[in-house]
Amino acid sequence: MFGPGEAAAIALAEEQGYFLLMDDGRPYQYAKARGLRVVGTPDLVVVLYDRQHVTLQEARTMLRSLLGVSTRMLEAAGVLLEGIATARGEGR
Repeated sequence: MFGPGEAAAIALAEEQGYFLLMDDGRPYQYAKARGLRVVGTPDLVVVLYDRQHVTLQEARTMLRSLLGVSTRMLEAAGVLLEGIATARGEGR
């Protein structure tokens, strides 16, 4: 189904109740279906911006630099990021 690293991470998250940071579609969906708390890297970028750990420009650059992440995840994160920026008066 997926690699030993993802399988180990999922097992550890189940055992310890940890959040999972995953970008690969199959293990991400599998973990979600098992009720685990899963976030993707694009989600993490939005959280970092929302909590003011990075600037809007840094967050945009981070999202653009992500390779191998689903377009859908990137687009959704971009919409959230821009919504937060607009609410702060920092939008385009």
